[in-house]
Amino acid sequence: MITVKKNILIVDDSALMRRVICDIINSDERFHAQDTCKDGLEAFNKLLDRKYDAVLLDVNMPRMNGLELLDKLNENHIQVTTIMVSTLTADGTEETLSALEKGAVDFVLKPENIIEARGKGFRDQILNILVTVTKAGTLPDHSSEPGIGHSRSRGSGNSIFRPASEKSFSAAPSTGSGRFKRSRMNYSVDEKEKEKEASHLDRHHSEGTITGAGRTYADRFRTERAHTDRHHSEPAHAERWEQDHSSDLNAGHGMASASREDTDQLVSGSKMSSSSGASSDILIALACSTGGPKALHEVIPHLPKNLNAPMVLVQHMPVGFTKLLAERLDIQSQVKVKEAEEGDILEKGKVYIAPGGKHLEIIAAPGGQHKVHLSSAPAIDGLRPCANVMYHSLENSKYKKIVCVVLTGMGSDGTKGIVGLQKKRPLHVISQNEATCVVYGMPKAIAESGLVDEVVPLQDVAKTITKNTGVR
Repeated sequence: MITVKKNILIVDDSALMRRVICDIINSDERFHAQDTCKDGLEAFNKLLDRKYDAVLLDVNMPRMNGLELLDKLNENHIQVTTIMVSTLTADGTEETLSALEKGAVDFVLKPENIIEARGKGFRDQILNILVTVTKAGTLPDHSSEPGIGHSRSRGSGNSIFRPASEKSFSAAPSTGSGRFKRSRMNYSVDEKEKEKEASHLDRHHSEGTITGAGRTYADRFRTERAHTDRHHSEPAHAERWEQDHSSDLNAGHGMASASREDTDQLVSGSKMSSSSGASSDILIALACSTGGPKALHEVIPHLPKNLNAPMVLVQHMPVGFTKLLAERLDIQSQVKVKEAEEGDILEKGKVYIAPGGKHLEIIAAPGGQHKVHLSSAPAIDGLRPCANVMYHSLENSKYKKIVCVVLTGMGSDGTKGIVGLQKKRPLHVISQNEATCVVYGMPKAIAESGLVDEVVPLQDVAKTITKNTGVR
C-alpha cells in the first residue's frame, strides 16, 4: 500500500536553517519538504494557493514575521497547522506565547549551533511533533542512529507539551468509540551563504540568545527535577500518588458505575442555575496542554466577575511561561488571574495557574478555607506541573462539589487524578469536544473513563462552567 507523504512547508529567513530542517524532514519517509519561504509574506502567498499538512515557522523575519503571518492567516480564515521554531530568551518567550495564543500548536527550540542543528535531539524534536500533529503514524526508533551527517546530540525529542511516556494522540478528530457514562451530549544554498548562516548561529550562541537544541517542555521539567532532587528533602507526594493510583484506570469503568451513582445525590444538591445562589463550597479544577494557551483565551475571559467559585489550573508549560500567561489573561478577563504562589488562599472569582516547574496542590487552611501548596516533588511522566497531582490533592478537600474541566492536550494527564477523586468528592466533569481540540488526547482519555457529564465545544466551556458553579 502506497502512503502519501505529508507535505511540510518551511518558513525561515536563514537559508542554512531552511536546508537543515528540510534534510531532517526528508530523512523520514512519511514526510516531504520541498517548498521553503524566507519570510511570512512569501509564505502567505504560497498558502493562498497550496495546502500543507504542517508549517514550521520562524518568528523573526523581514517584511512579515511569524506573528504577523499568523494574524494574516486568522484574518483570512486560513487554517494551517503551525509549529514555531523559537528561541527561549525573555523576548522569545513572549513571542512564543503570542504565537500559541494566535493558533500555533507547538514550538521547537532553535539549536545553539550548526552541530546541534544537525544533531539527533533537534531532529527527533521536529519529527515527533510532526508525527503527532499530522497523524503520520508511529515514529521509528532512531535511538541507535547518529544525527544527519553529524555527531549525535542530546535531547529526548518530545513535544513541548507531551510527556515522554505518553502514547501519541491524533491532532484532529478521530473515529474513536469512547464511552461517555451519564453523558449529556445534547534547495540549494551557495557556500558563501552557508558560511554566513553558520557564523550567525555561532554568534547567537556566544551571546546566549539560543538555548538547548532538542530541549522540550518535558526535557526542561526533567532538568529541573534532577536539580531539585539533589537539593530538596521534601516528601515525594507526587511519587507516592503515582504508586497509590497505578491501578485506578484499569478499574475506571467498574468504579464509575458504582461510585458515581453513590455521589449523585450530593452532586445534585450542589447544582444551581447561574442566576441563583449556588453552594459556596465549589471549586473548578482545569487541565490542558497542547493548544491550551489559545483555548484558555476562549474560556477565562468569558467567565463572569462574580463567579461563585475559585479555579485552579494546570497548563503544561516551563518556568517563565505561566507567569506571562497569567498576566495576559488577567488583562483580558473579568475574573482575576494570577500565577499561583505558596500559601495563596483560594477566593471566588480568581484563577490560580500552576507555575512552570512546580506541582500545584490544594490543602486545608484555617477557617474552612483552602490554600495553595507548591511542590518540587519529582515530575510525573516528565510533567511538572502535573494535573494528576492537583486532582489527587483535592481528595482530602472539604469542597462539596468540584467541577473538573479537561481541555485540549496530548497524552492523558488528569484522567488518573479524576478517576481517584470521584471516589472521594462529588464531581461534575466537563470535557472539550473532539472537533474543537487542537489535540484530542486528554479529553479523549477522560471521556473513555466513563466519568464525563458534559462534552461541549470550546466556545461553550465558559458558560457550562458558570452554569455548574453559579454567580454571587
